[in-house]
Amino acid sequence: HPAGLNLARNDEAAGRFTAALEKYNAALADDPSEFLKAELEFLIARTNAQMAMADTTKLAGAVKLLSGFLTSNANSFRYYPALAQLGDVYLAQSNFAEAQATFAKLEQAPWPAYKMAAGTSKARLLLKQDKVAEARTAFEAVTAMQATTEAEKTRRFDAVLGKAICLQREGQHEQAVKDLAEVSSKAPANETRLQAEAYVRQGDSYRQIEGHTKDAILAYLHVDVLFAKEAALHAESLFWLSKLWTSVGHPDRASTAAAKLESTYPNSEWTSKLTAG
Repeated sequence: HPAGLNLARNDEAAGRFTAALEKYNAALADDPSEFLKAELEFLIARTNAQMAMADTTKLAGAVKLLSGFLTSNANSFRYYPALAQLGDVYLAQSNFAEAQATFAKLEQAPWPAYKMAAGTSKARLLLKQDKVAEARTAFEAVTAMQATTEAEKTRRFDAVLGKAICLQREGQHEQAVKDLAEVSSKAPANETRLQAEAYVRQGDSYRQIEGHTKDAILAYLHVDVLFAKEAALHAESLFWLSKLWTSVGHPDRASTAAAKLESTYPNSEWTSKLTAG
């Protein structure tokens, strides 16, 4: 592996996506072996997909790269991770038919962790279509599956998170907070997307429980301080911090959060909401 590849992976892991892409593309231009070429194509597609989660203008490009990778690398060990990512991008586009078809393919994976991931993704699809009761049943089916490996346990936490979002939609915020706290305290710390979403959703429920504005702020702050690399969730947490700080007497901190949101994520839906007032 070229030395630059580890640096590029570090950039990607830290959310420095532009820097990561420059290094991946440079390695790709360097006439790599067949195996390394496929690996680089996957990493480039994955990085673009992560960027697209906070910048909707990049979603179509991410679909193209992931689809291209899947077409030419059907036997790669990266096939199922790419499939999972493509489904998420379709979901972000609200392209429900393609998301459904992609998650159905993911369910054919021979490993339980991917079957669990597919089950959770299909439940998220139902949730996005406002079929809350059906989604909750689908999440519960995944939480009931046996989880022995680390990957399976993580997928189970993903489903617990999804179920908590269903509880929120049903107005059961106290129970949702309990489930989300279990995820943030027990899920692996390096599962940053899962952790970041657990904290954002805790903030969402605390906002709805009277007298818990400070708890909400603390939850959103966790994302700003610890999980800022999760761009879409970071943007969402900054939006709420820009709203909530004022209510506890810190308009200066509200302005700082708003400015950070606008400068870091100019194309985020949360920036649009902020500027729309």
